[in-house]
Amino acid sequence: MSINDMEKARRFVKDNLTELCQEILEWHNTAILRDGKVRELAQMLKFTGCDLAVAESMINSAALTFVANS
Repeated sequence: MSINDMEKARRFVKDNLTELCQEILEWHNTAILRDGKVRELAQMLKFTGCDLAVAESMINSAALTFVANS
């Protein structure tokens, strides 16, 4: 794991937050995670060993931060 890998993932979340949130909501409503931005982020986070869980956590945190700062 490198700091650059995490920074790249954080930037991806910030740049794609709306679409990521839409995919998470769809996933929770249908139990199907489509091949989209969430999976792309998870692939970036493969080095963590818990890629999908870490991806969802990063998205949730970014969404909460966005709302809290609005």
